Amino acid sequence: MPKDNEKVEKTELELAEEKLKKLQEAKRLKEVQKEIEELEKADDFTLSDGSQVQMNKPTPLNMKKMQMEKTPAEQEYKIIGDLCNLTAKEIDDMPLEDYEVYQRKLATFLS
Repeated sequence: MPKDNEKVEKTELELAEEKLKKLQEAKRLKEVQKEIEELEKADDFTLSDGSQVQMNKPTPLNMKKMQMEKTPAEQEYKIIGDLCNLTAKEIDDMPLEDYEVYQRKLATFLS
């Protein structure tokens, strides 16, 4: 027959295991929340001024004009300008963080 001390120790052990399980669940929840935030950010096409990227869907003509450029960087520059009705100067003058938003938006069409 178990002694009362053994019951108390077992109960304390069970409590410790439950606490550990809750801590592990909390850690996993934080990890999942972080993953969700990263996914939401990947789908967020907000520019630094708070506006949303406005980009037309590419057409075969856009693709043809893009391919006439020499380098991949020039091709990307050209198609972003064409699809967003932006001039080369507007692209040149935009913050790099905004250009990266345009790149992400473009990738949704080309992937």
